[in-house]
Amino acid sequence: MDNETFMDVDGDSDKMSVGMTVINVVCTLVSSGIMFADSVAIYVLLKCKRIPTYAHIFSINFFLSDAIGSAMLVACQVSLLILEINVDVMHHIRSLLSGFALTVAMPSVALLALDRALALKLSLRYKVLVSKTKGLCVAIALWCFNIITMGALLCYSAIENCSSEQICELWSVTQFARFYLTVIVVVSQVFVTLSYFYVLKVARKHQNALQAMKTMTNNPTSMVSERQFETTKTLLRIILAFIICYTPLCVQMVLLETNVAARNDFTRRILLLVTYIFIQVNSIVNLKIYVARFKECKMVLMMLADRFCQGVYTQQIEDLRINVFNIVVTRDDLRHNSLSRE
Repeated sequence: MDNETFMDVDGDSDKMSVGMTVINVVCTLVSSGIMFADSVAIYVLLKCKRIPTYAHIFSINFFLSDAIGSAMLVACQVSLLILEINVDVMHHIRSLLSGFALTVAMPSVALLALDRALALKLSLRYKVLVSKTKGLCVAIALWCFNIITMGALLCYSAIENCSSEQICELWSVTQFARFYLTVIVVVSQVFVTLSYFYVLKVARKHQNALQAMKTMTNNPTSMVSERQFETTKTLLRIILAFIICYTPLCVQMVLLETNVAARNDFTRRILLLVTYIFIQVNSIVNLKIYVARFKECKMVLMMLADRFCQGVYTQQIEDLRINVFNIVVTRDDLRHNSLSRE
């Protein structure tokens, strides 16, 4: 079974074939659901204007890369199940495309963690240093760097391992690209984990300082500081969910490159499916945290749902709008709303 790797259908075993078909179908359904959740998350975040600039940009970048990765995974799974394209070739295409999405998603979360550390550490200077242009440039540069690097590594491997006299071995052709993916994933995960504990430590010190600031009247920086702190608490939950969901992936990628002989083991393929489900469910968890912790995100999501539910969430939307934008409501307004509902 040359070059055949994890999550491929083994034609020599009926049990393996049936098992892999079930795995591919489950993976396709889960990826389709995650792609939808990512699309909703991107829409909600694009409509939200009160999330801090860098957190806003890097969060959208993460959901975008995750959505693209899920879409490419679904396309590859459909090619395997319906079009019956060569299993080995399609597997390598699927692995590289999904892996490419990870090289953007994981550094985006790492940048998100770094942003929160700087927000608390630099305090007043942070707002001066932040700009939307800088954040967009970093996000675009991340995409460009990974596209160029992955392309260059694949071209180099193809030139070294393929010729007119010999058949290309896909496992050899993709080895440098796989090594690059593994390094990016593991380094990003380590950085995110270390950043989480650092931000958590700084946040605890910041909480004490914030309590002292609240005792000072007419302090113009207290509201800004409190907003940054509340945002940090929310993003810490998101980063923690990311660490939990993506750690199994890091372990799997390291085991794949260090124990090539076990890559076709059926048990390992099942574990890989669980790993993929973990990292994709992370998107739903993140969306839930954004909606639960950011009232503006909750308002936008309800406005989207209200378009399909014919005014079911109208009152909740108005209550959230008053809260989010600090709208002053008079007694006459309350009386008018009460009469309108009657």
